[in-house]
Amino acid sequence: MEYENPKTTQVYERIGSIYYQIGDFNKAITYFNKGVELGVDYSTQIRLAKAYESIGKSKNAIEIYETIIQKDSLNLIAANALGKLYLSNTRPKSAEKIYRYLIKKDSLNPNFQYQLGRALMKKGERFDMVDYFLKAYELDSLHVKSIYRLAKFYKVLKDKDSTLLFIDKGLEISPNDINFLQLKANYSYTEKEYRLAIEQLKKLIGLNYRNINIYDMFGMSYLKL
Repeated sequence: MEYENPKTTQVYERIGSIYYQIGDFNKAITYFNKGVELGVDYSTQIRLAKAYESIGKSKNAIEIYETIIQKDSLNLIAANALGKLYLSNTRPKSAEKIYRYLIKKDSLNPNFQYQLGRALMKKGERFDMVDYFLKAYELDSLHVKSIYRLAKFYKVLKDKDSTLLFIDKGLEISPNDINFLQLKANYSYTEKEYRLAIEQLKKLIGLNYRNINIYDMFGMSYLKL
């Protein structure tokens, strides 16, 4: 059998990848670890970190990514993965540091701008965060995540024109996006455009998105009409 006595990092990585693909993450971790023990192979280490993420061991994954970056500061894949983990583990200051570094290395990547905006949002720096969501949108006018954040930001500010602009832009890109449909329904209802609100609510229900607020707004829209 080809894999009976594997002796190289590449073979261990291959076996680990097979187990990873079929969802046996613990066995994947075992083989990835064996590969890492044979020497520095960033590809195997990144796969090991992802396997740890898959079983909820974020701390292990973070330690691996941090080790990679200490040895290879130009490994942007590991840095980006580390930034995302910092964000999901409520470490916005660490995430901010990572994404400011990544932007220095690649200022034209809209995702780095967006993630820095998220880090600043988690720090409560609302007016700084919007600058980076706008930069992400300027770099990529189809960057849906940034468009959604901008729509919500301007909704809070009660800037109707900007809110509607980004809501409609989001729906133009992704007509069945539940987040934008909800924003459009809420906006239409607030503006007393009840028929338009009903239209959006019907789409949400058609997409099997149903909750008390949806039905409440549905009923109130019909009542207002």
